[in-house]
Amino acid sequence: MGRNRRRSQSEEIARYERRREAARSAIAKAVQAHADATAAAKSDKVVNEAKEKVIADKIKAAVKAEEYEELEQLKAELTGQAAASKEDEPILRRFKTNDPTVEKLGEYCVRTRRAPLHAR
Repeated sequence: MGRNRRRSQSEEIARYERRREAARSAIAKAVQAHADATAAAKSDKVVNEAKEKVIADKIKAAVKAEEYEELEQLKAELTGQAAASKEDEPILRRFKTNDPTVEKLGEYCVRTRRAPLHAR
């Protein structure tokens, strides 16, 4: 008999507040994780650009010295370094969106593993 009883208004309000606080906490964690990932991505980008510059300087020296075997190795190294530096910036996870267009919702779904909640 206890299972079928109806929740009181105060219980419903408390339940709503717990859910709301959990959502706020999740959003705050996602924002902090995004800020950390963005800072790491910026520092990685600076390091990768410096590495590419060093390799480019070595390539120039190899061309001047006509060292073609070393030149091929450096080209492969530069290609690998360029691929490593092409990583996308971190994307802030979206939890909900209000009345998006179909195109924008599709874009959100492509960019993230989980689609945001669509609320009308």
